[in-house]
Amino acid sequence: MKSSLKKTHRDIWYRAILVILIIGPLSAIVGYQYEKNSIERSALEITRTLLSGKIQELTSDNKLKESQNDITNTLSDLSSGFLPVLHLYSKNKSNIISIIDERFESMALDMERVRPKFGADGYSYITEKGAYKVVRVQFPITLNSNIIGYIDALHIMSENERDALVKSLAATSLISFISALMSVLILTPLLTKLTIKNFNQTQHLLRTNFETLETLGRTIAKRDSDTGTHNYRVTWVSARLGEEVGLKKEEMTSLITGAFLHDIGKIGIPDEILLKPGKLDENEFSIMKRHVDFGVEIAGDTGFLSKAKDVIEYHHEKWDGTGYPHNISGKQIPLSARIFSIADVFDALRSKRPYKEPFSFEKSMDIIINSSGKHFDPELVNKFTSIVNELEDKIIGTTEKEASDLVYKMAEKYFF
Repeated sequence: MKSSLKKTHRDIWYRAILVILIIGPLSAIVGYQYEKNSIERSALEITRTLLSGKIQELTSDNKLKESQNDITNTLSDLSSGFLPVLHLYSKNKSNIISIIDERFESMALDMERVRPKFGADGYSYITEKGAYKVVRVQFPITLNSNIIGYIDALHIMSENERDALVKSLAATSLISFISALMSVLILTPLLTKLTIKNFNQTQHLLRTNFETLETLGRTIAKRDSDTGTHNYRVTWVSARLGEEVGLKKEEMTSLITGAFLHDIGKIGIPDEILLKPGKLDENEFSIMKRHVDFGVEIAGDTGFLSKAKDVIEYHHEKWDGTGYPHNISGKQIPLSARIFSIADVFDALRSKRPYKEPFSFEKSMDIIINSSGKHFDPELVNKFTSIVNELEDKIIGTTEKEASDLVYKMAEKYFF
């Protein structure tokens, strides 16, 4: 129980740290992208404002080619220092003017490989050239609401713009890290406290359920045996065989629940039949068999008692189909019931009952082995014989307190 709680507490902190490691970089990327988009939009608007107005002044007749010399001179003056590559296209998308700084000739060639989109809205994106960061800007030039040409240019980012990118990345990363860290430091203890509270409540509920199983099991066990030890013994033997078979946790809880309540239906059987020291006659046996139906009704279809239904309903079935109440055979019988039937018969053979003295270990094992393939699943008998010496040493002849301690330790693994 404590190890499970420690693991849960550890998992909360691991996940909290994971949140920091994920949120920090993601926030930094988002912040960087926001700043990058801002610079790209700014470069586009600055270039558009600077160039469009001058070109419009020089082309009042909507003809770029006739104003080519004037525009070239003007663009050369305007672009010097911050637009190292500038292409002017006609409205028919043919190149009219190209102004290229020789330091950026390779980038100008790259621009030619990726032709402008010639869109109505314009666009921009940041790229690099050696030590330079540049923004490629593309936009239409309009006059009297008509497109008269297009600009495709490289805008050199200023030192302030470059610094803004770096600072944005650093600031966003730091703020995100601090925010995530503070959230973790504040929320994790609260989550841990709630987890512990929920864990304790769950443990209390499971303990209550288990104690209910014990009480019900002892109540019926004491009706047809000297003490409640029988119920503890068959429960522990069933659980050990279940472990050997490799049952999962949920299957183990169902098996243990069923083992405790396997004969709960005997509450409805009259004492003169239940406690008869001799063999039951045919009529008495037919009444005794009804304890299965009573037990299934008591277990119901909902709640934690319903987990016991497979064992209650099928533990008197036999591998060869000669059991009751359904006369089913082989693997039609639920695995938990097949496991329990071996444990139940073994304990019955090794225990004193109103109608018999306990059989020896050797005689009991002869009966179990000879019943393989008839009463019992042969594979389970093989599993059982591999651990039977351990079972004999630990459970046969124990007091009720010793047997209950063994079962409680088993229950801690699967209930609590």
